[in-house]
Amino acid sequence: MSLSDAHYFEEMSVKKYEEIRKLLDSREKKDKLEGMKRLLAMISIGRDASDFFPDVVKNVVSDSLEVKKLVYTFLTHYAESKSNEALLTINTFQKVREPVTSSALA
Repeated sequence: MSLSDAHYFEEMSVKKYEEIRKLLDSREKKDKLEGMKRLLAMISIGRDASDFFPDVVKNVVSDSLEVKKLVYTFLTHYAESKSNEALLTINTFQKVREPVTSSALA
């Protein structure tokens, strides 16, 4: 971890939680990536980030592979404890999959 990543592990206030939500709702890839990094840092030091579950699910459809990897890591972490919510994300995952064409099946 580089020294510049230390800020992910600083104390989180209510204001910071609002900021993370805004980052996750942003249209910019770099903002979504920043929000996901902050959430995974929270998880890694033992903080509960499960309240962000709906905000994270919306980012499954991101074009960024980096963001998708962090989203999947988050969802995998909370899949058991938030099983009902995780079950509801199946539609979102199905929308992300590439459509299978008949020529691909042949």
